[in-house]
Amino acid sequence: MIPERSLRRLEELKRSVAFFEEKRRHAEEEIVRAKVEIELLMRDDYRQAPIPSAPARSHYGSAAPPSVPRSMAARLMISALEEAGPAGLSGGELNAVVIKGGLTKDAAEKAKARMKEAKYVVHDGKRWYSLSGAPPAITGLTENQGS
Repeated sequence: MIPERSLRRLEELKRSVAFFEEKRRHAEEEIVRAKVEIELLMRDDYRQAPIPSAPARSHYGSAAPPSVPRSMAARLMISALEEAGPAGLSGGELNAVVIKGGLTKDAAEKAKARMKEAKYVVHDGKRWYSLSGAPPAITGLTENQGS
């Protein structure tokens, strides 16, 4: 039988290990986020120029929306959609991009809704496209319907 004192020390050590493992997990998540942001900033196609078909009015008020969305989830999605080109990505694929970037599925869903509302992206009901990569039939259809 293990002495009482040793049992208490064992429990204390287990709590310490659990604490440090959690701390390490959070640190690893922050490292991933930072690396993703570095990658986005270093990419040749990451630019601060305005998105061509962005509307003059959006949920940002009377001013035009920022040239590049501020949220990390939105930037990850736009980058992935530009890479995908006319093939676009499904909602699940966009979620996976954001999760791989160290964010949550909830962040991905919120970013999709906001980007669609601000017309940073095109959604045909099944697939998502960047403004520069959407097939002409999709962009024409969207402009005629107004959303």
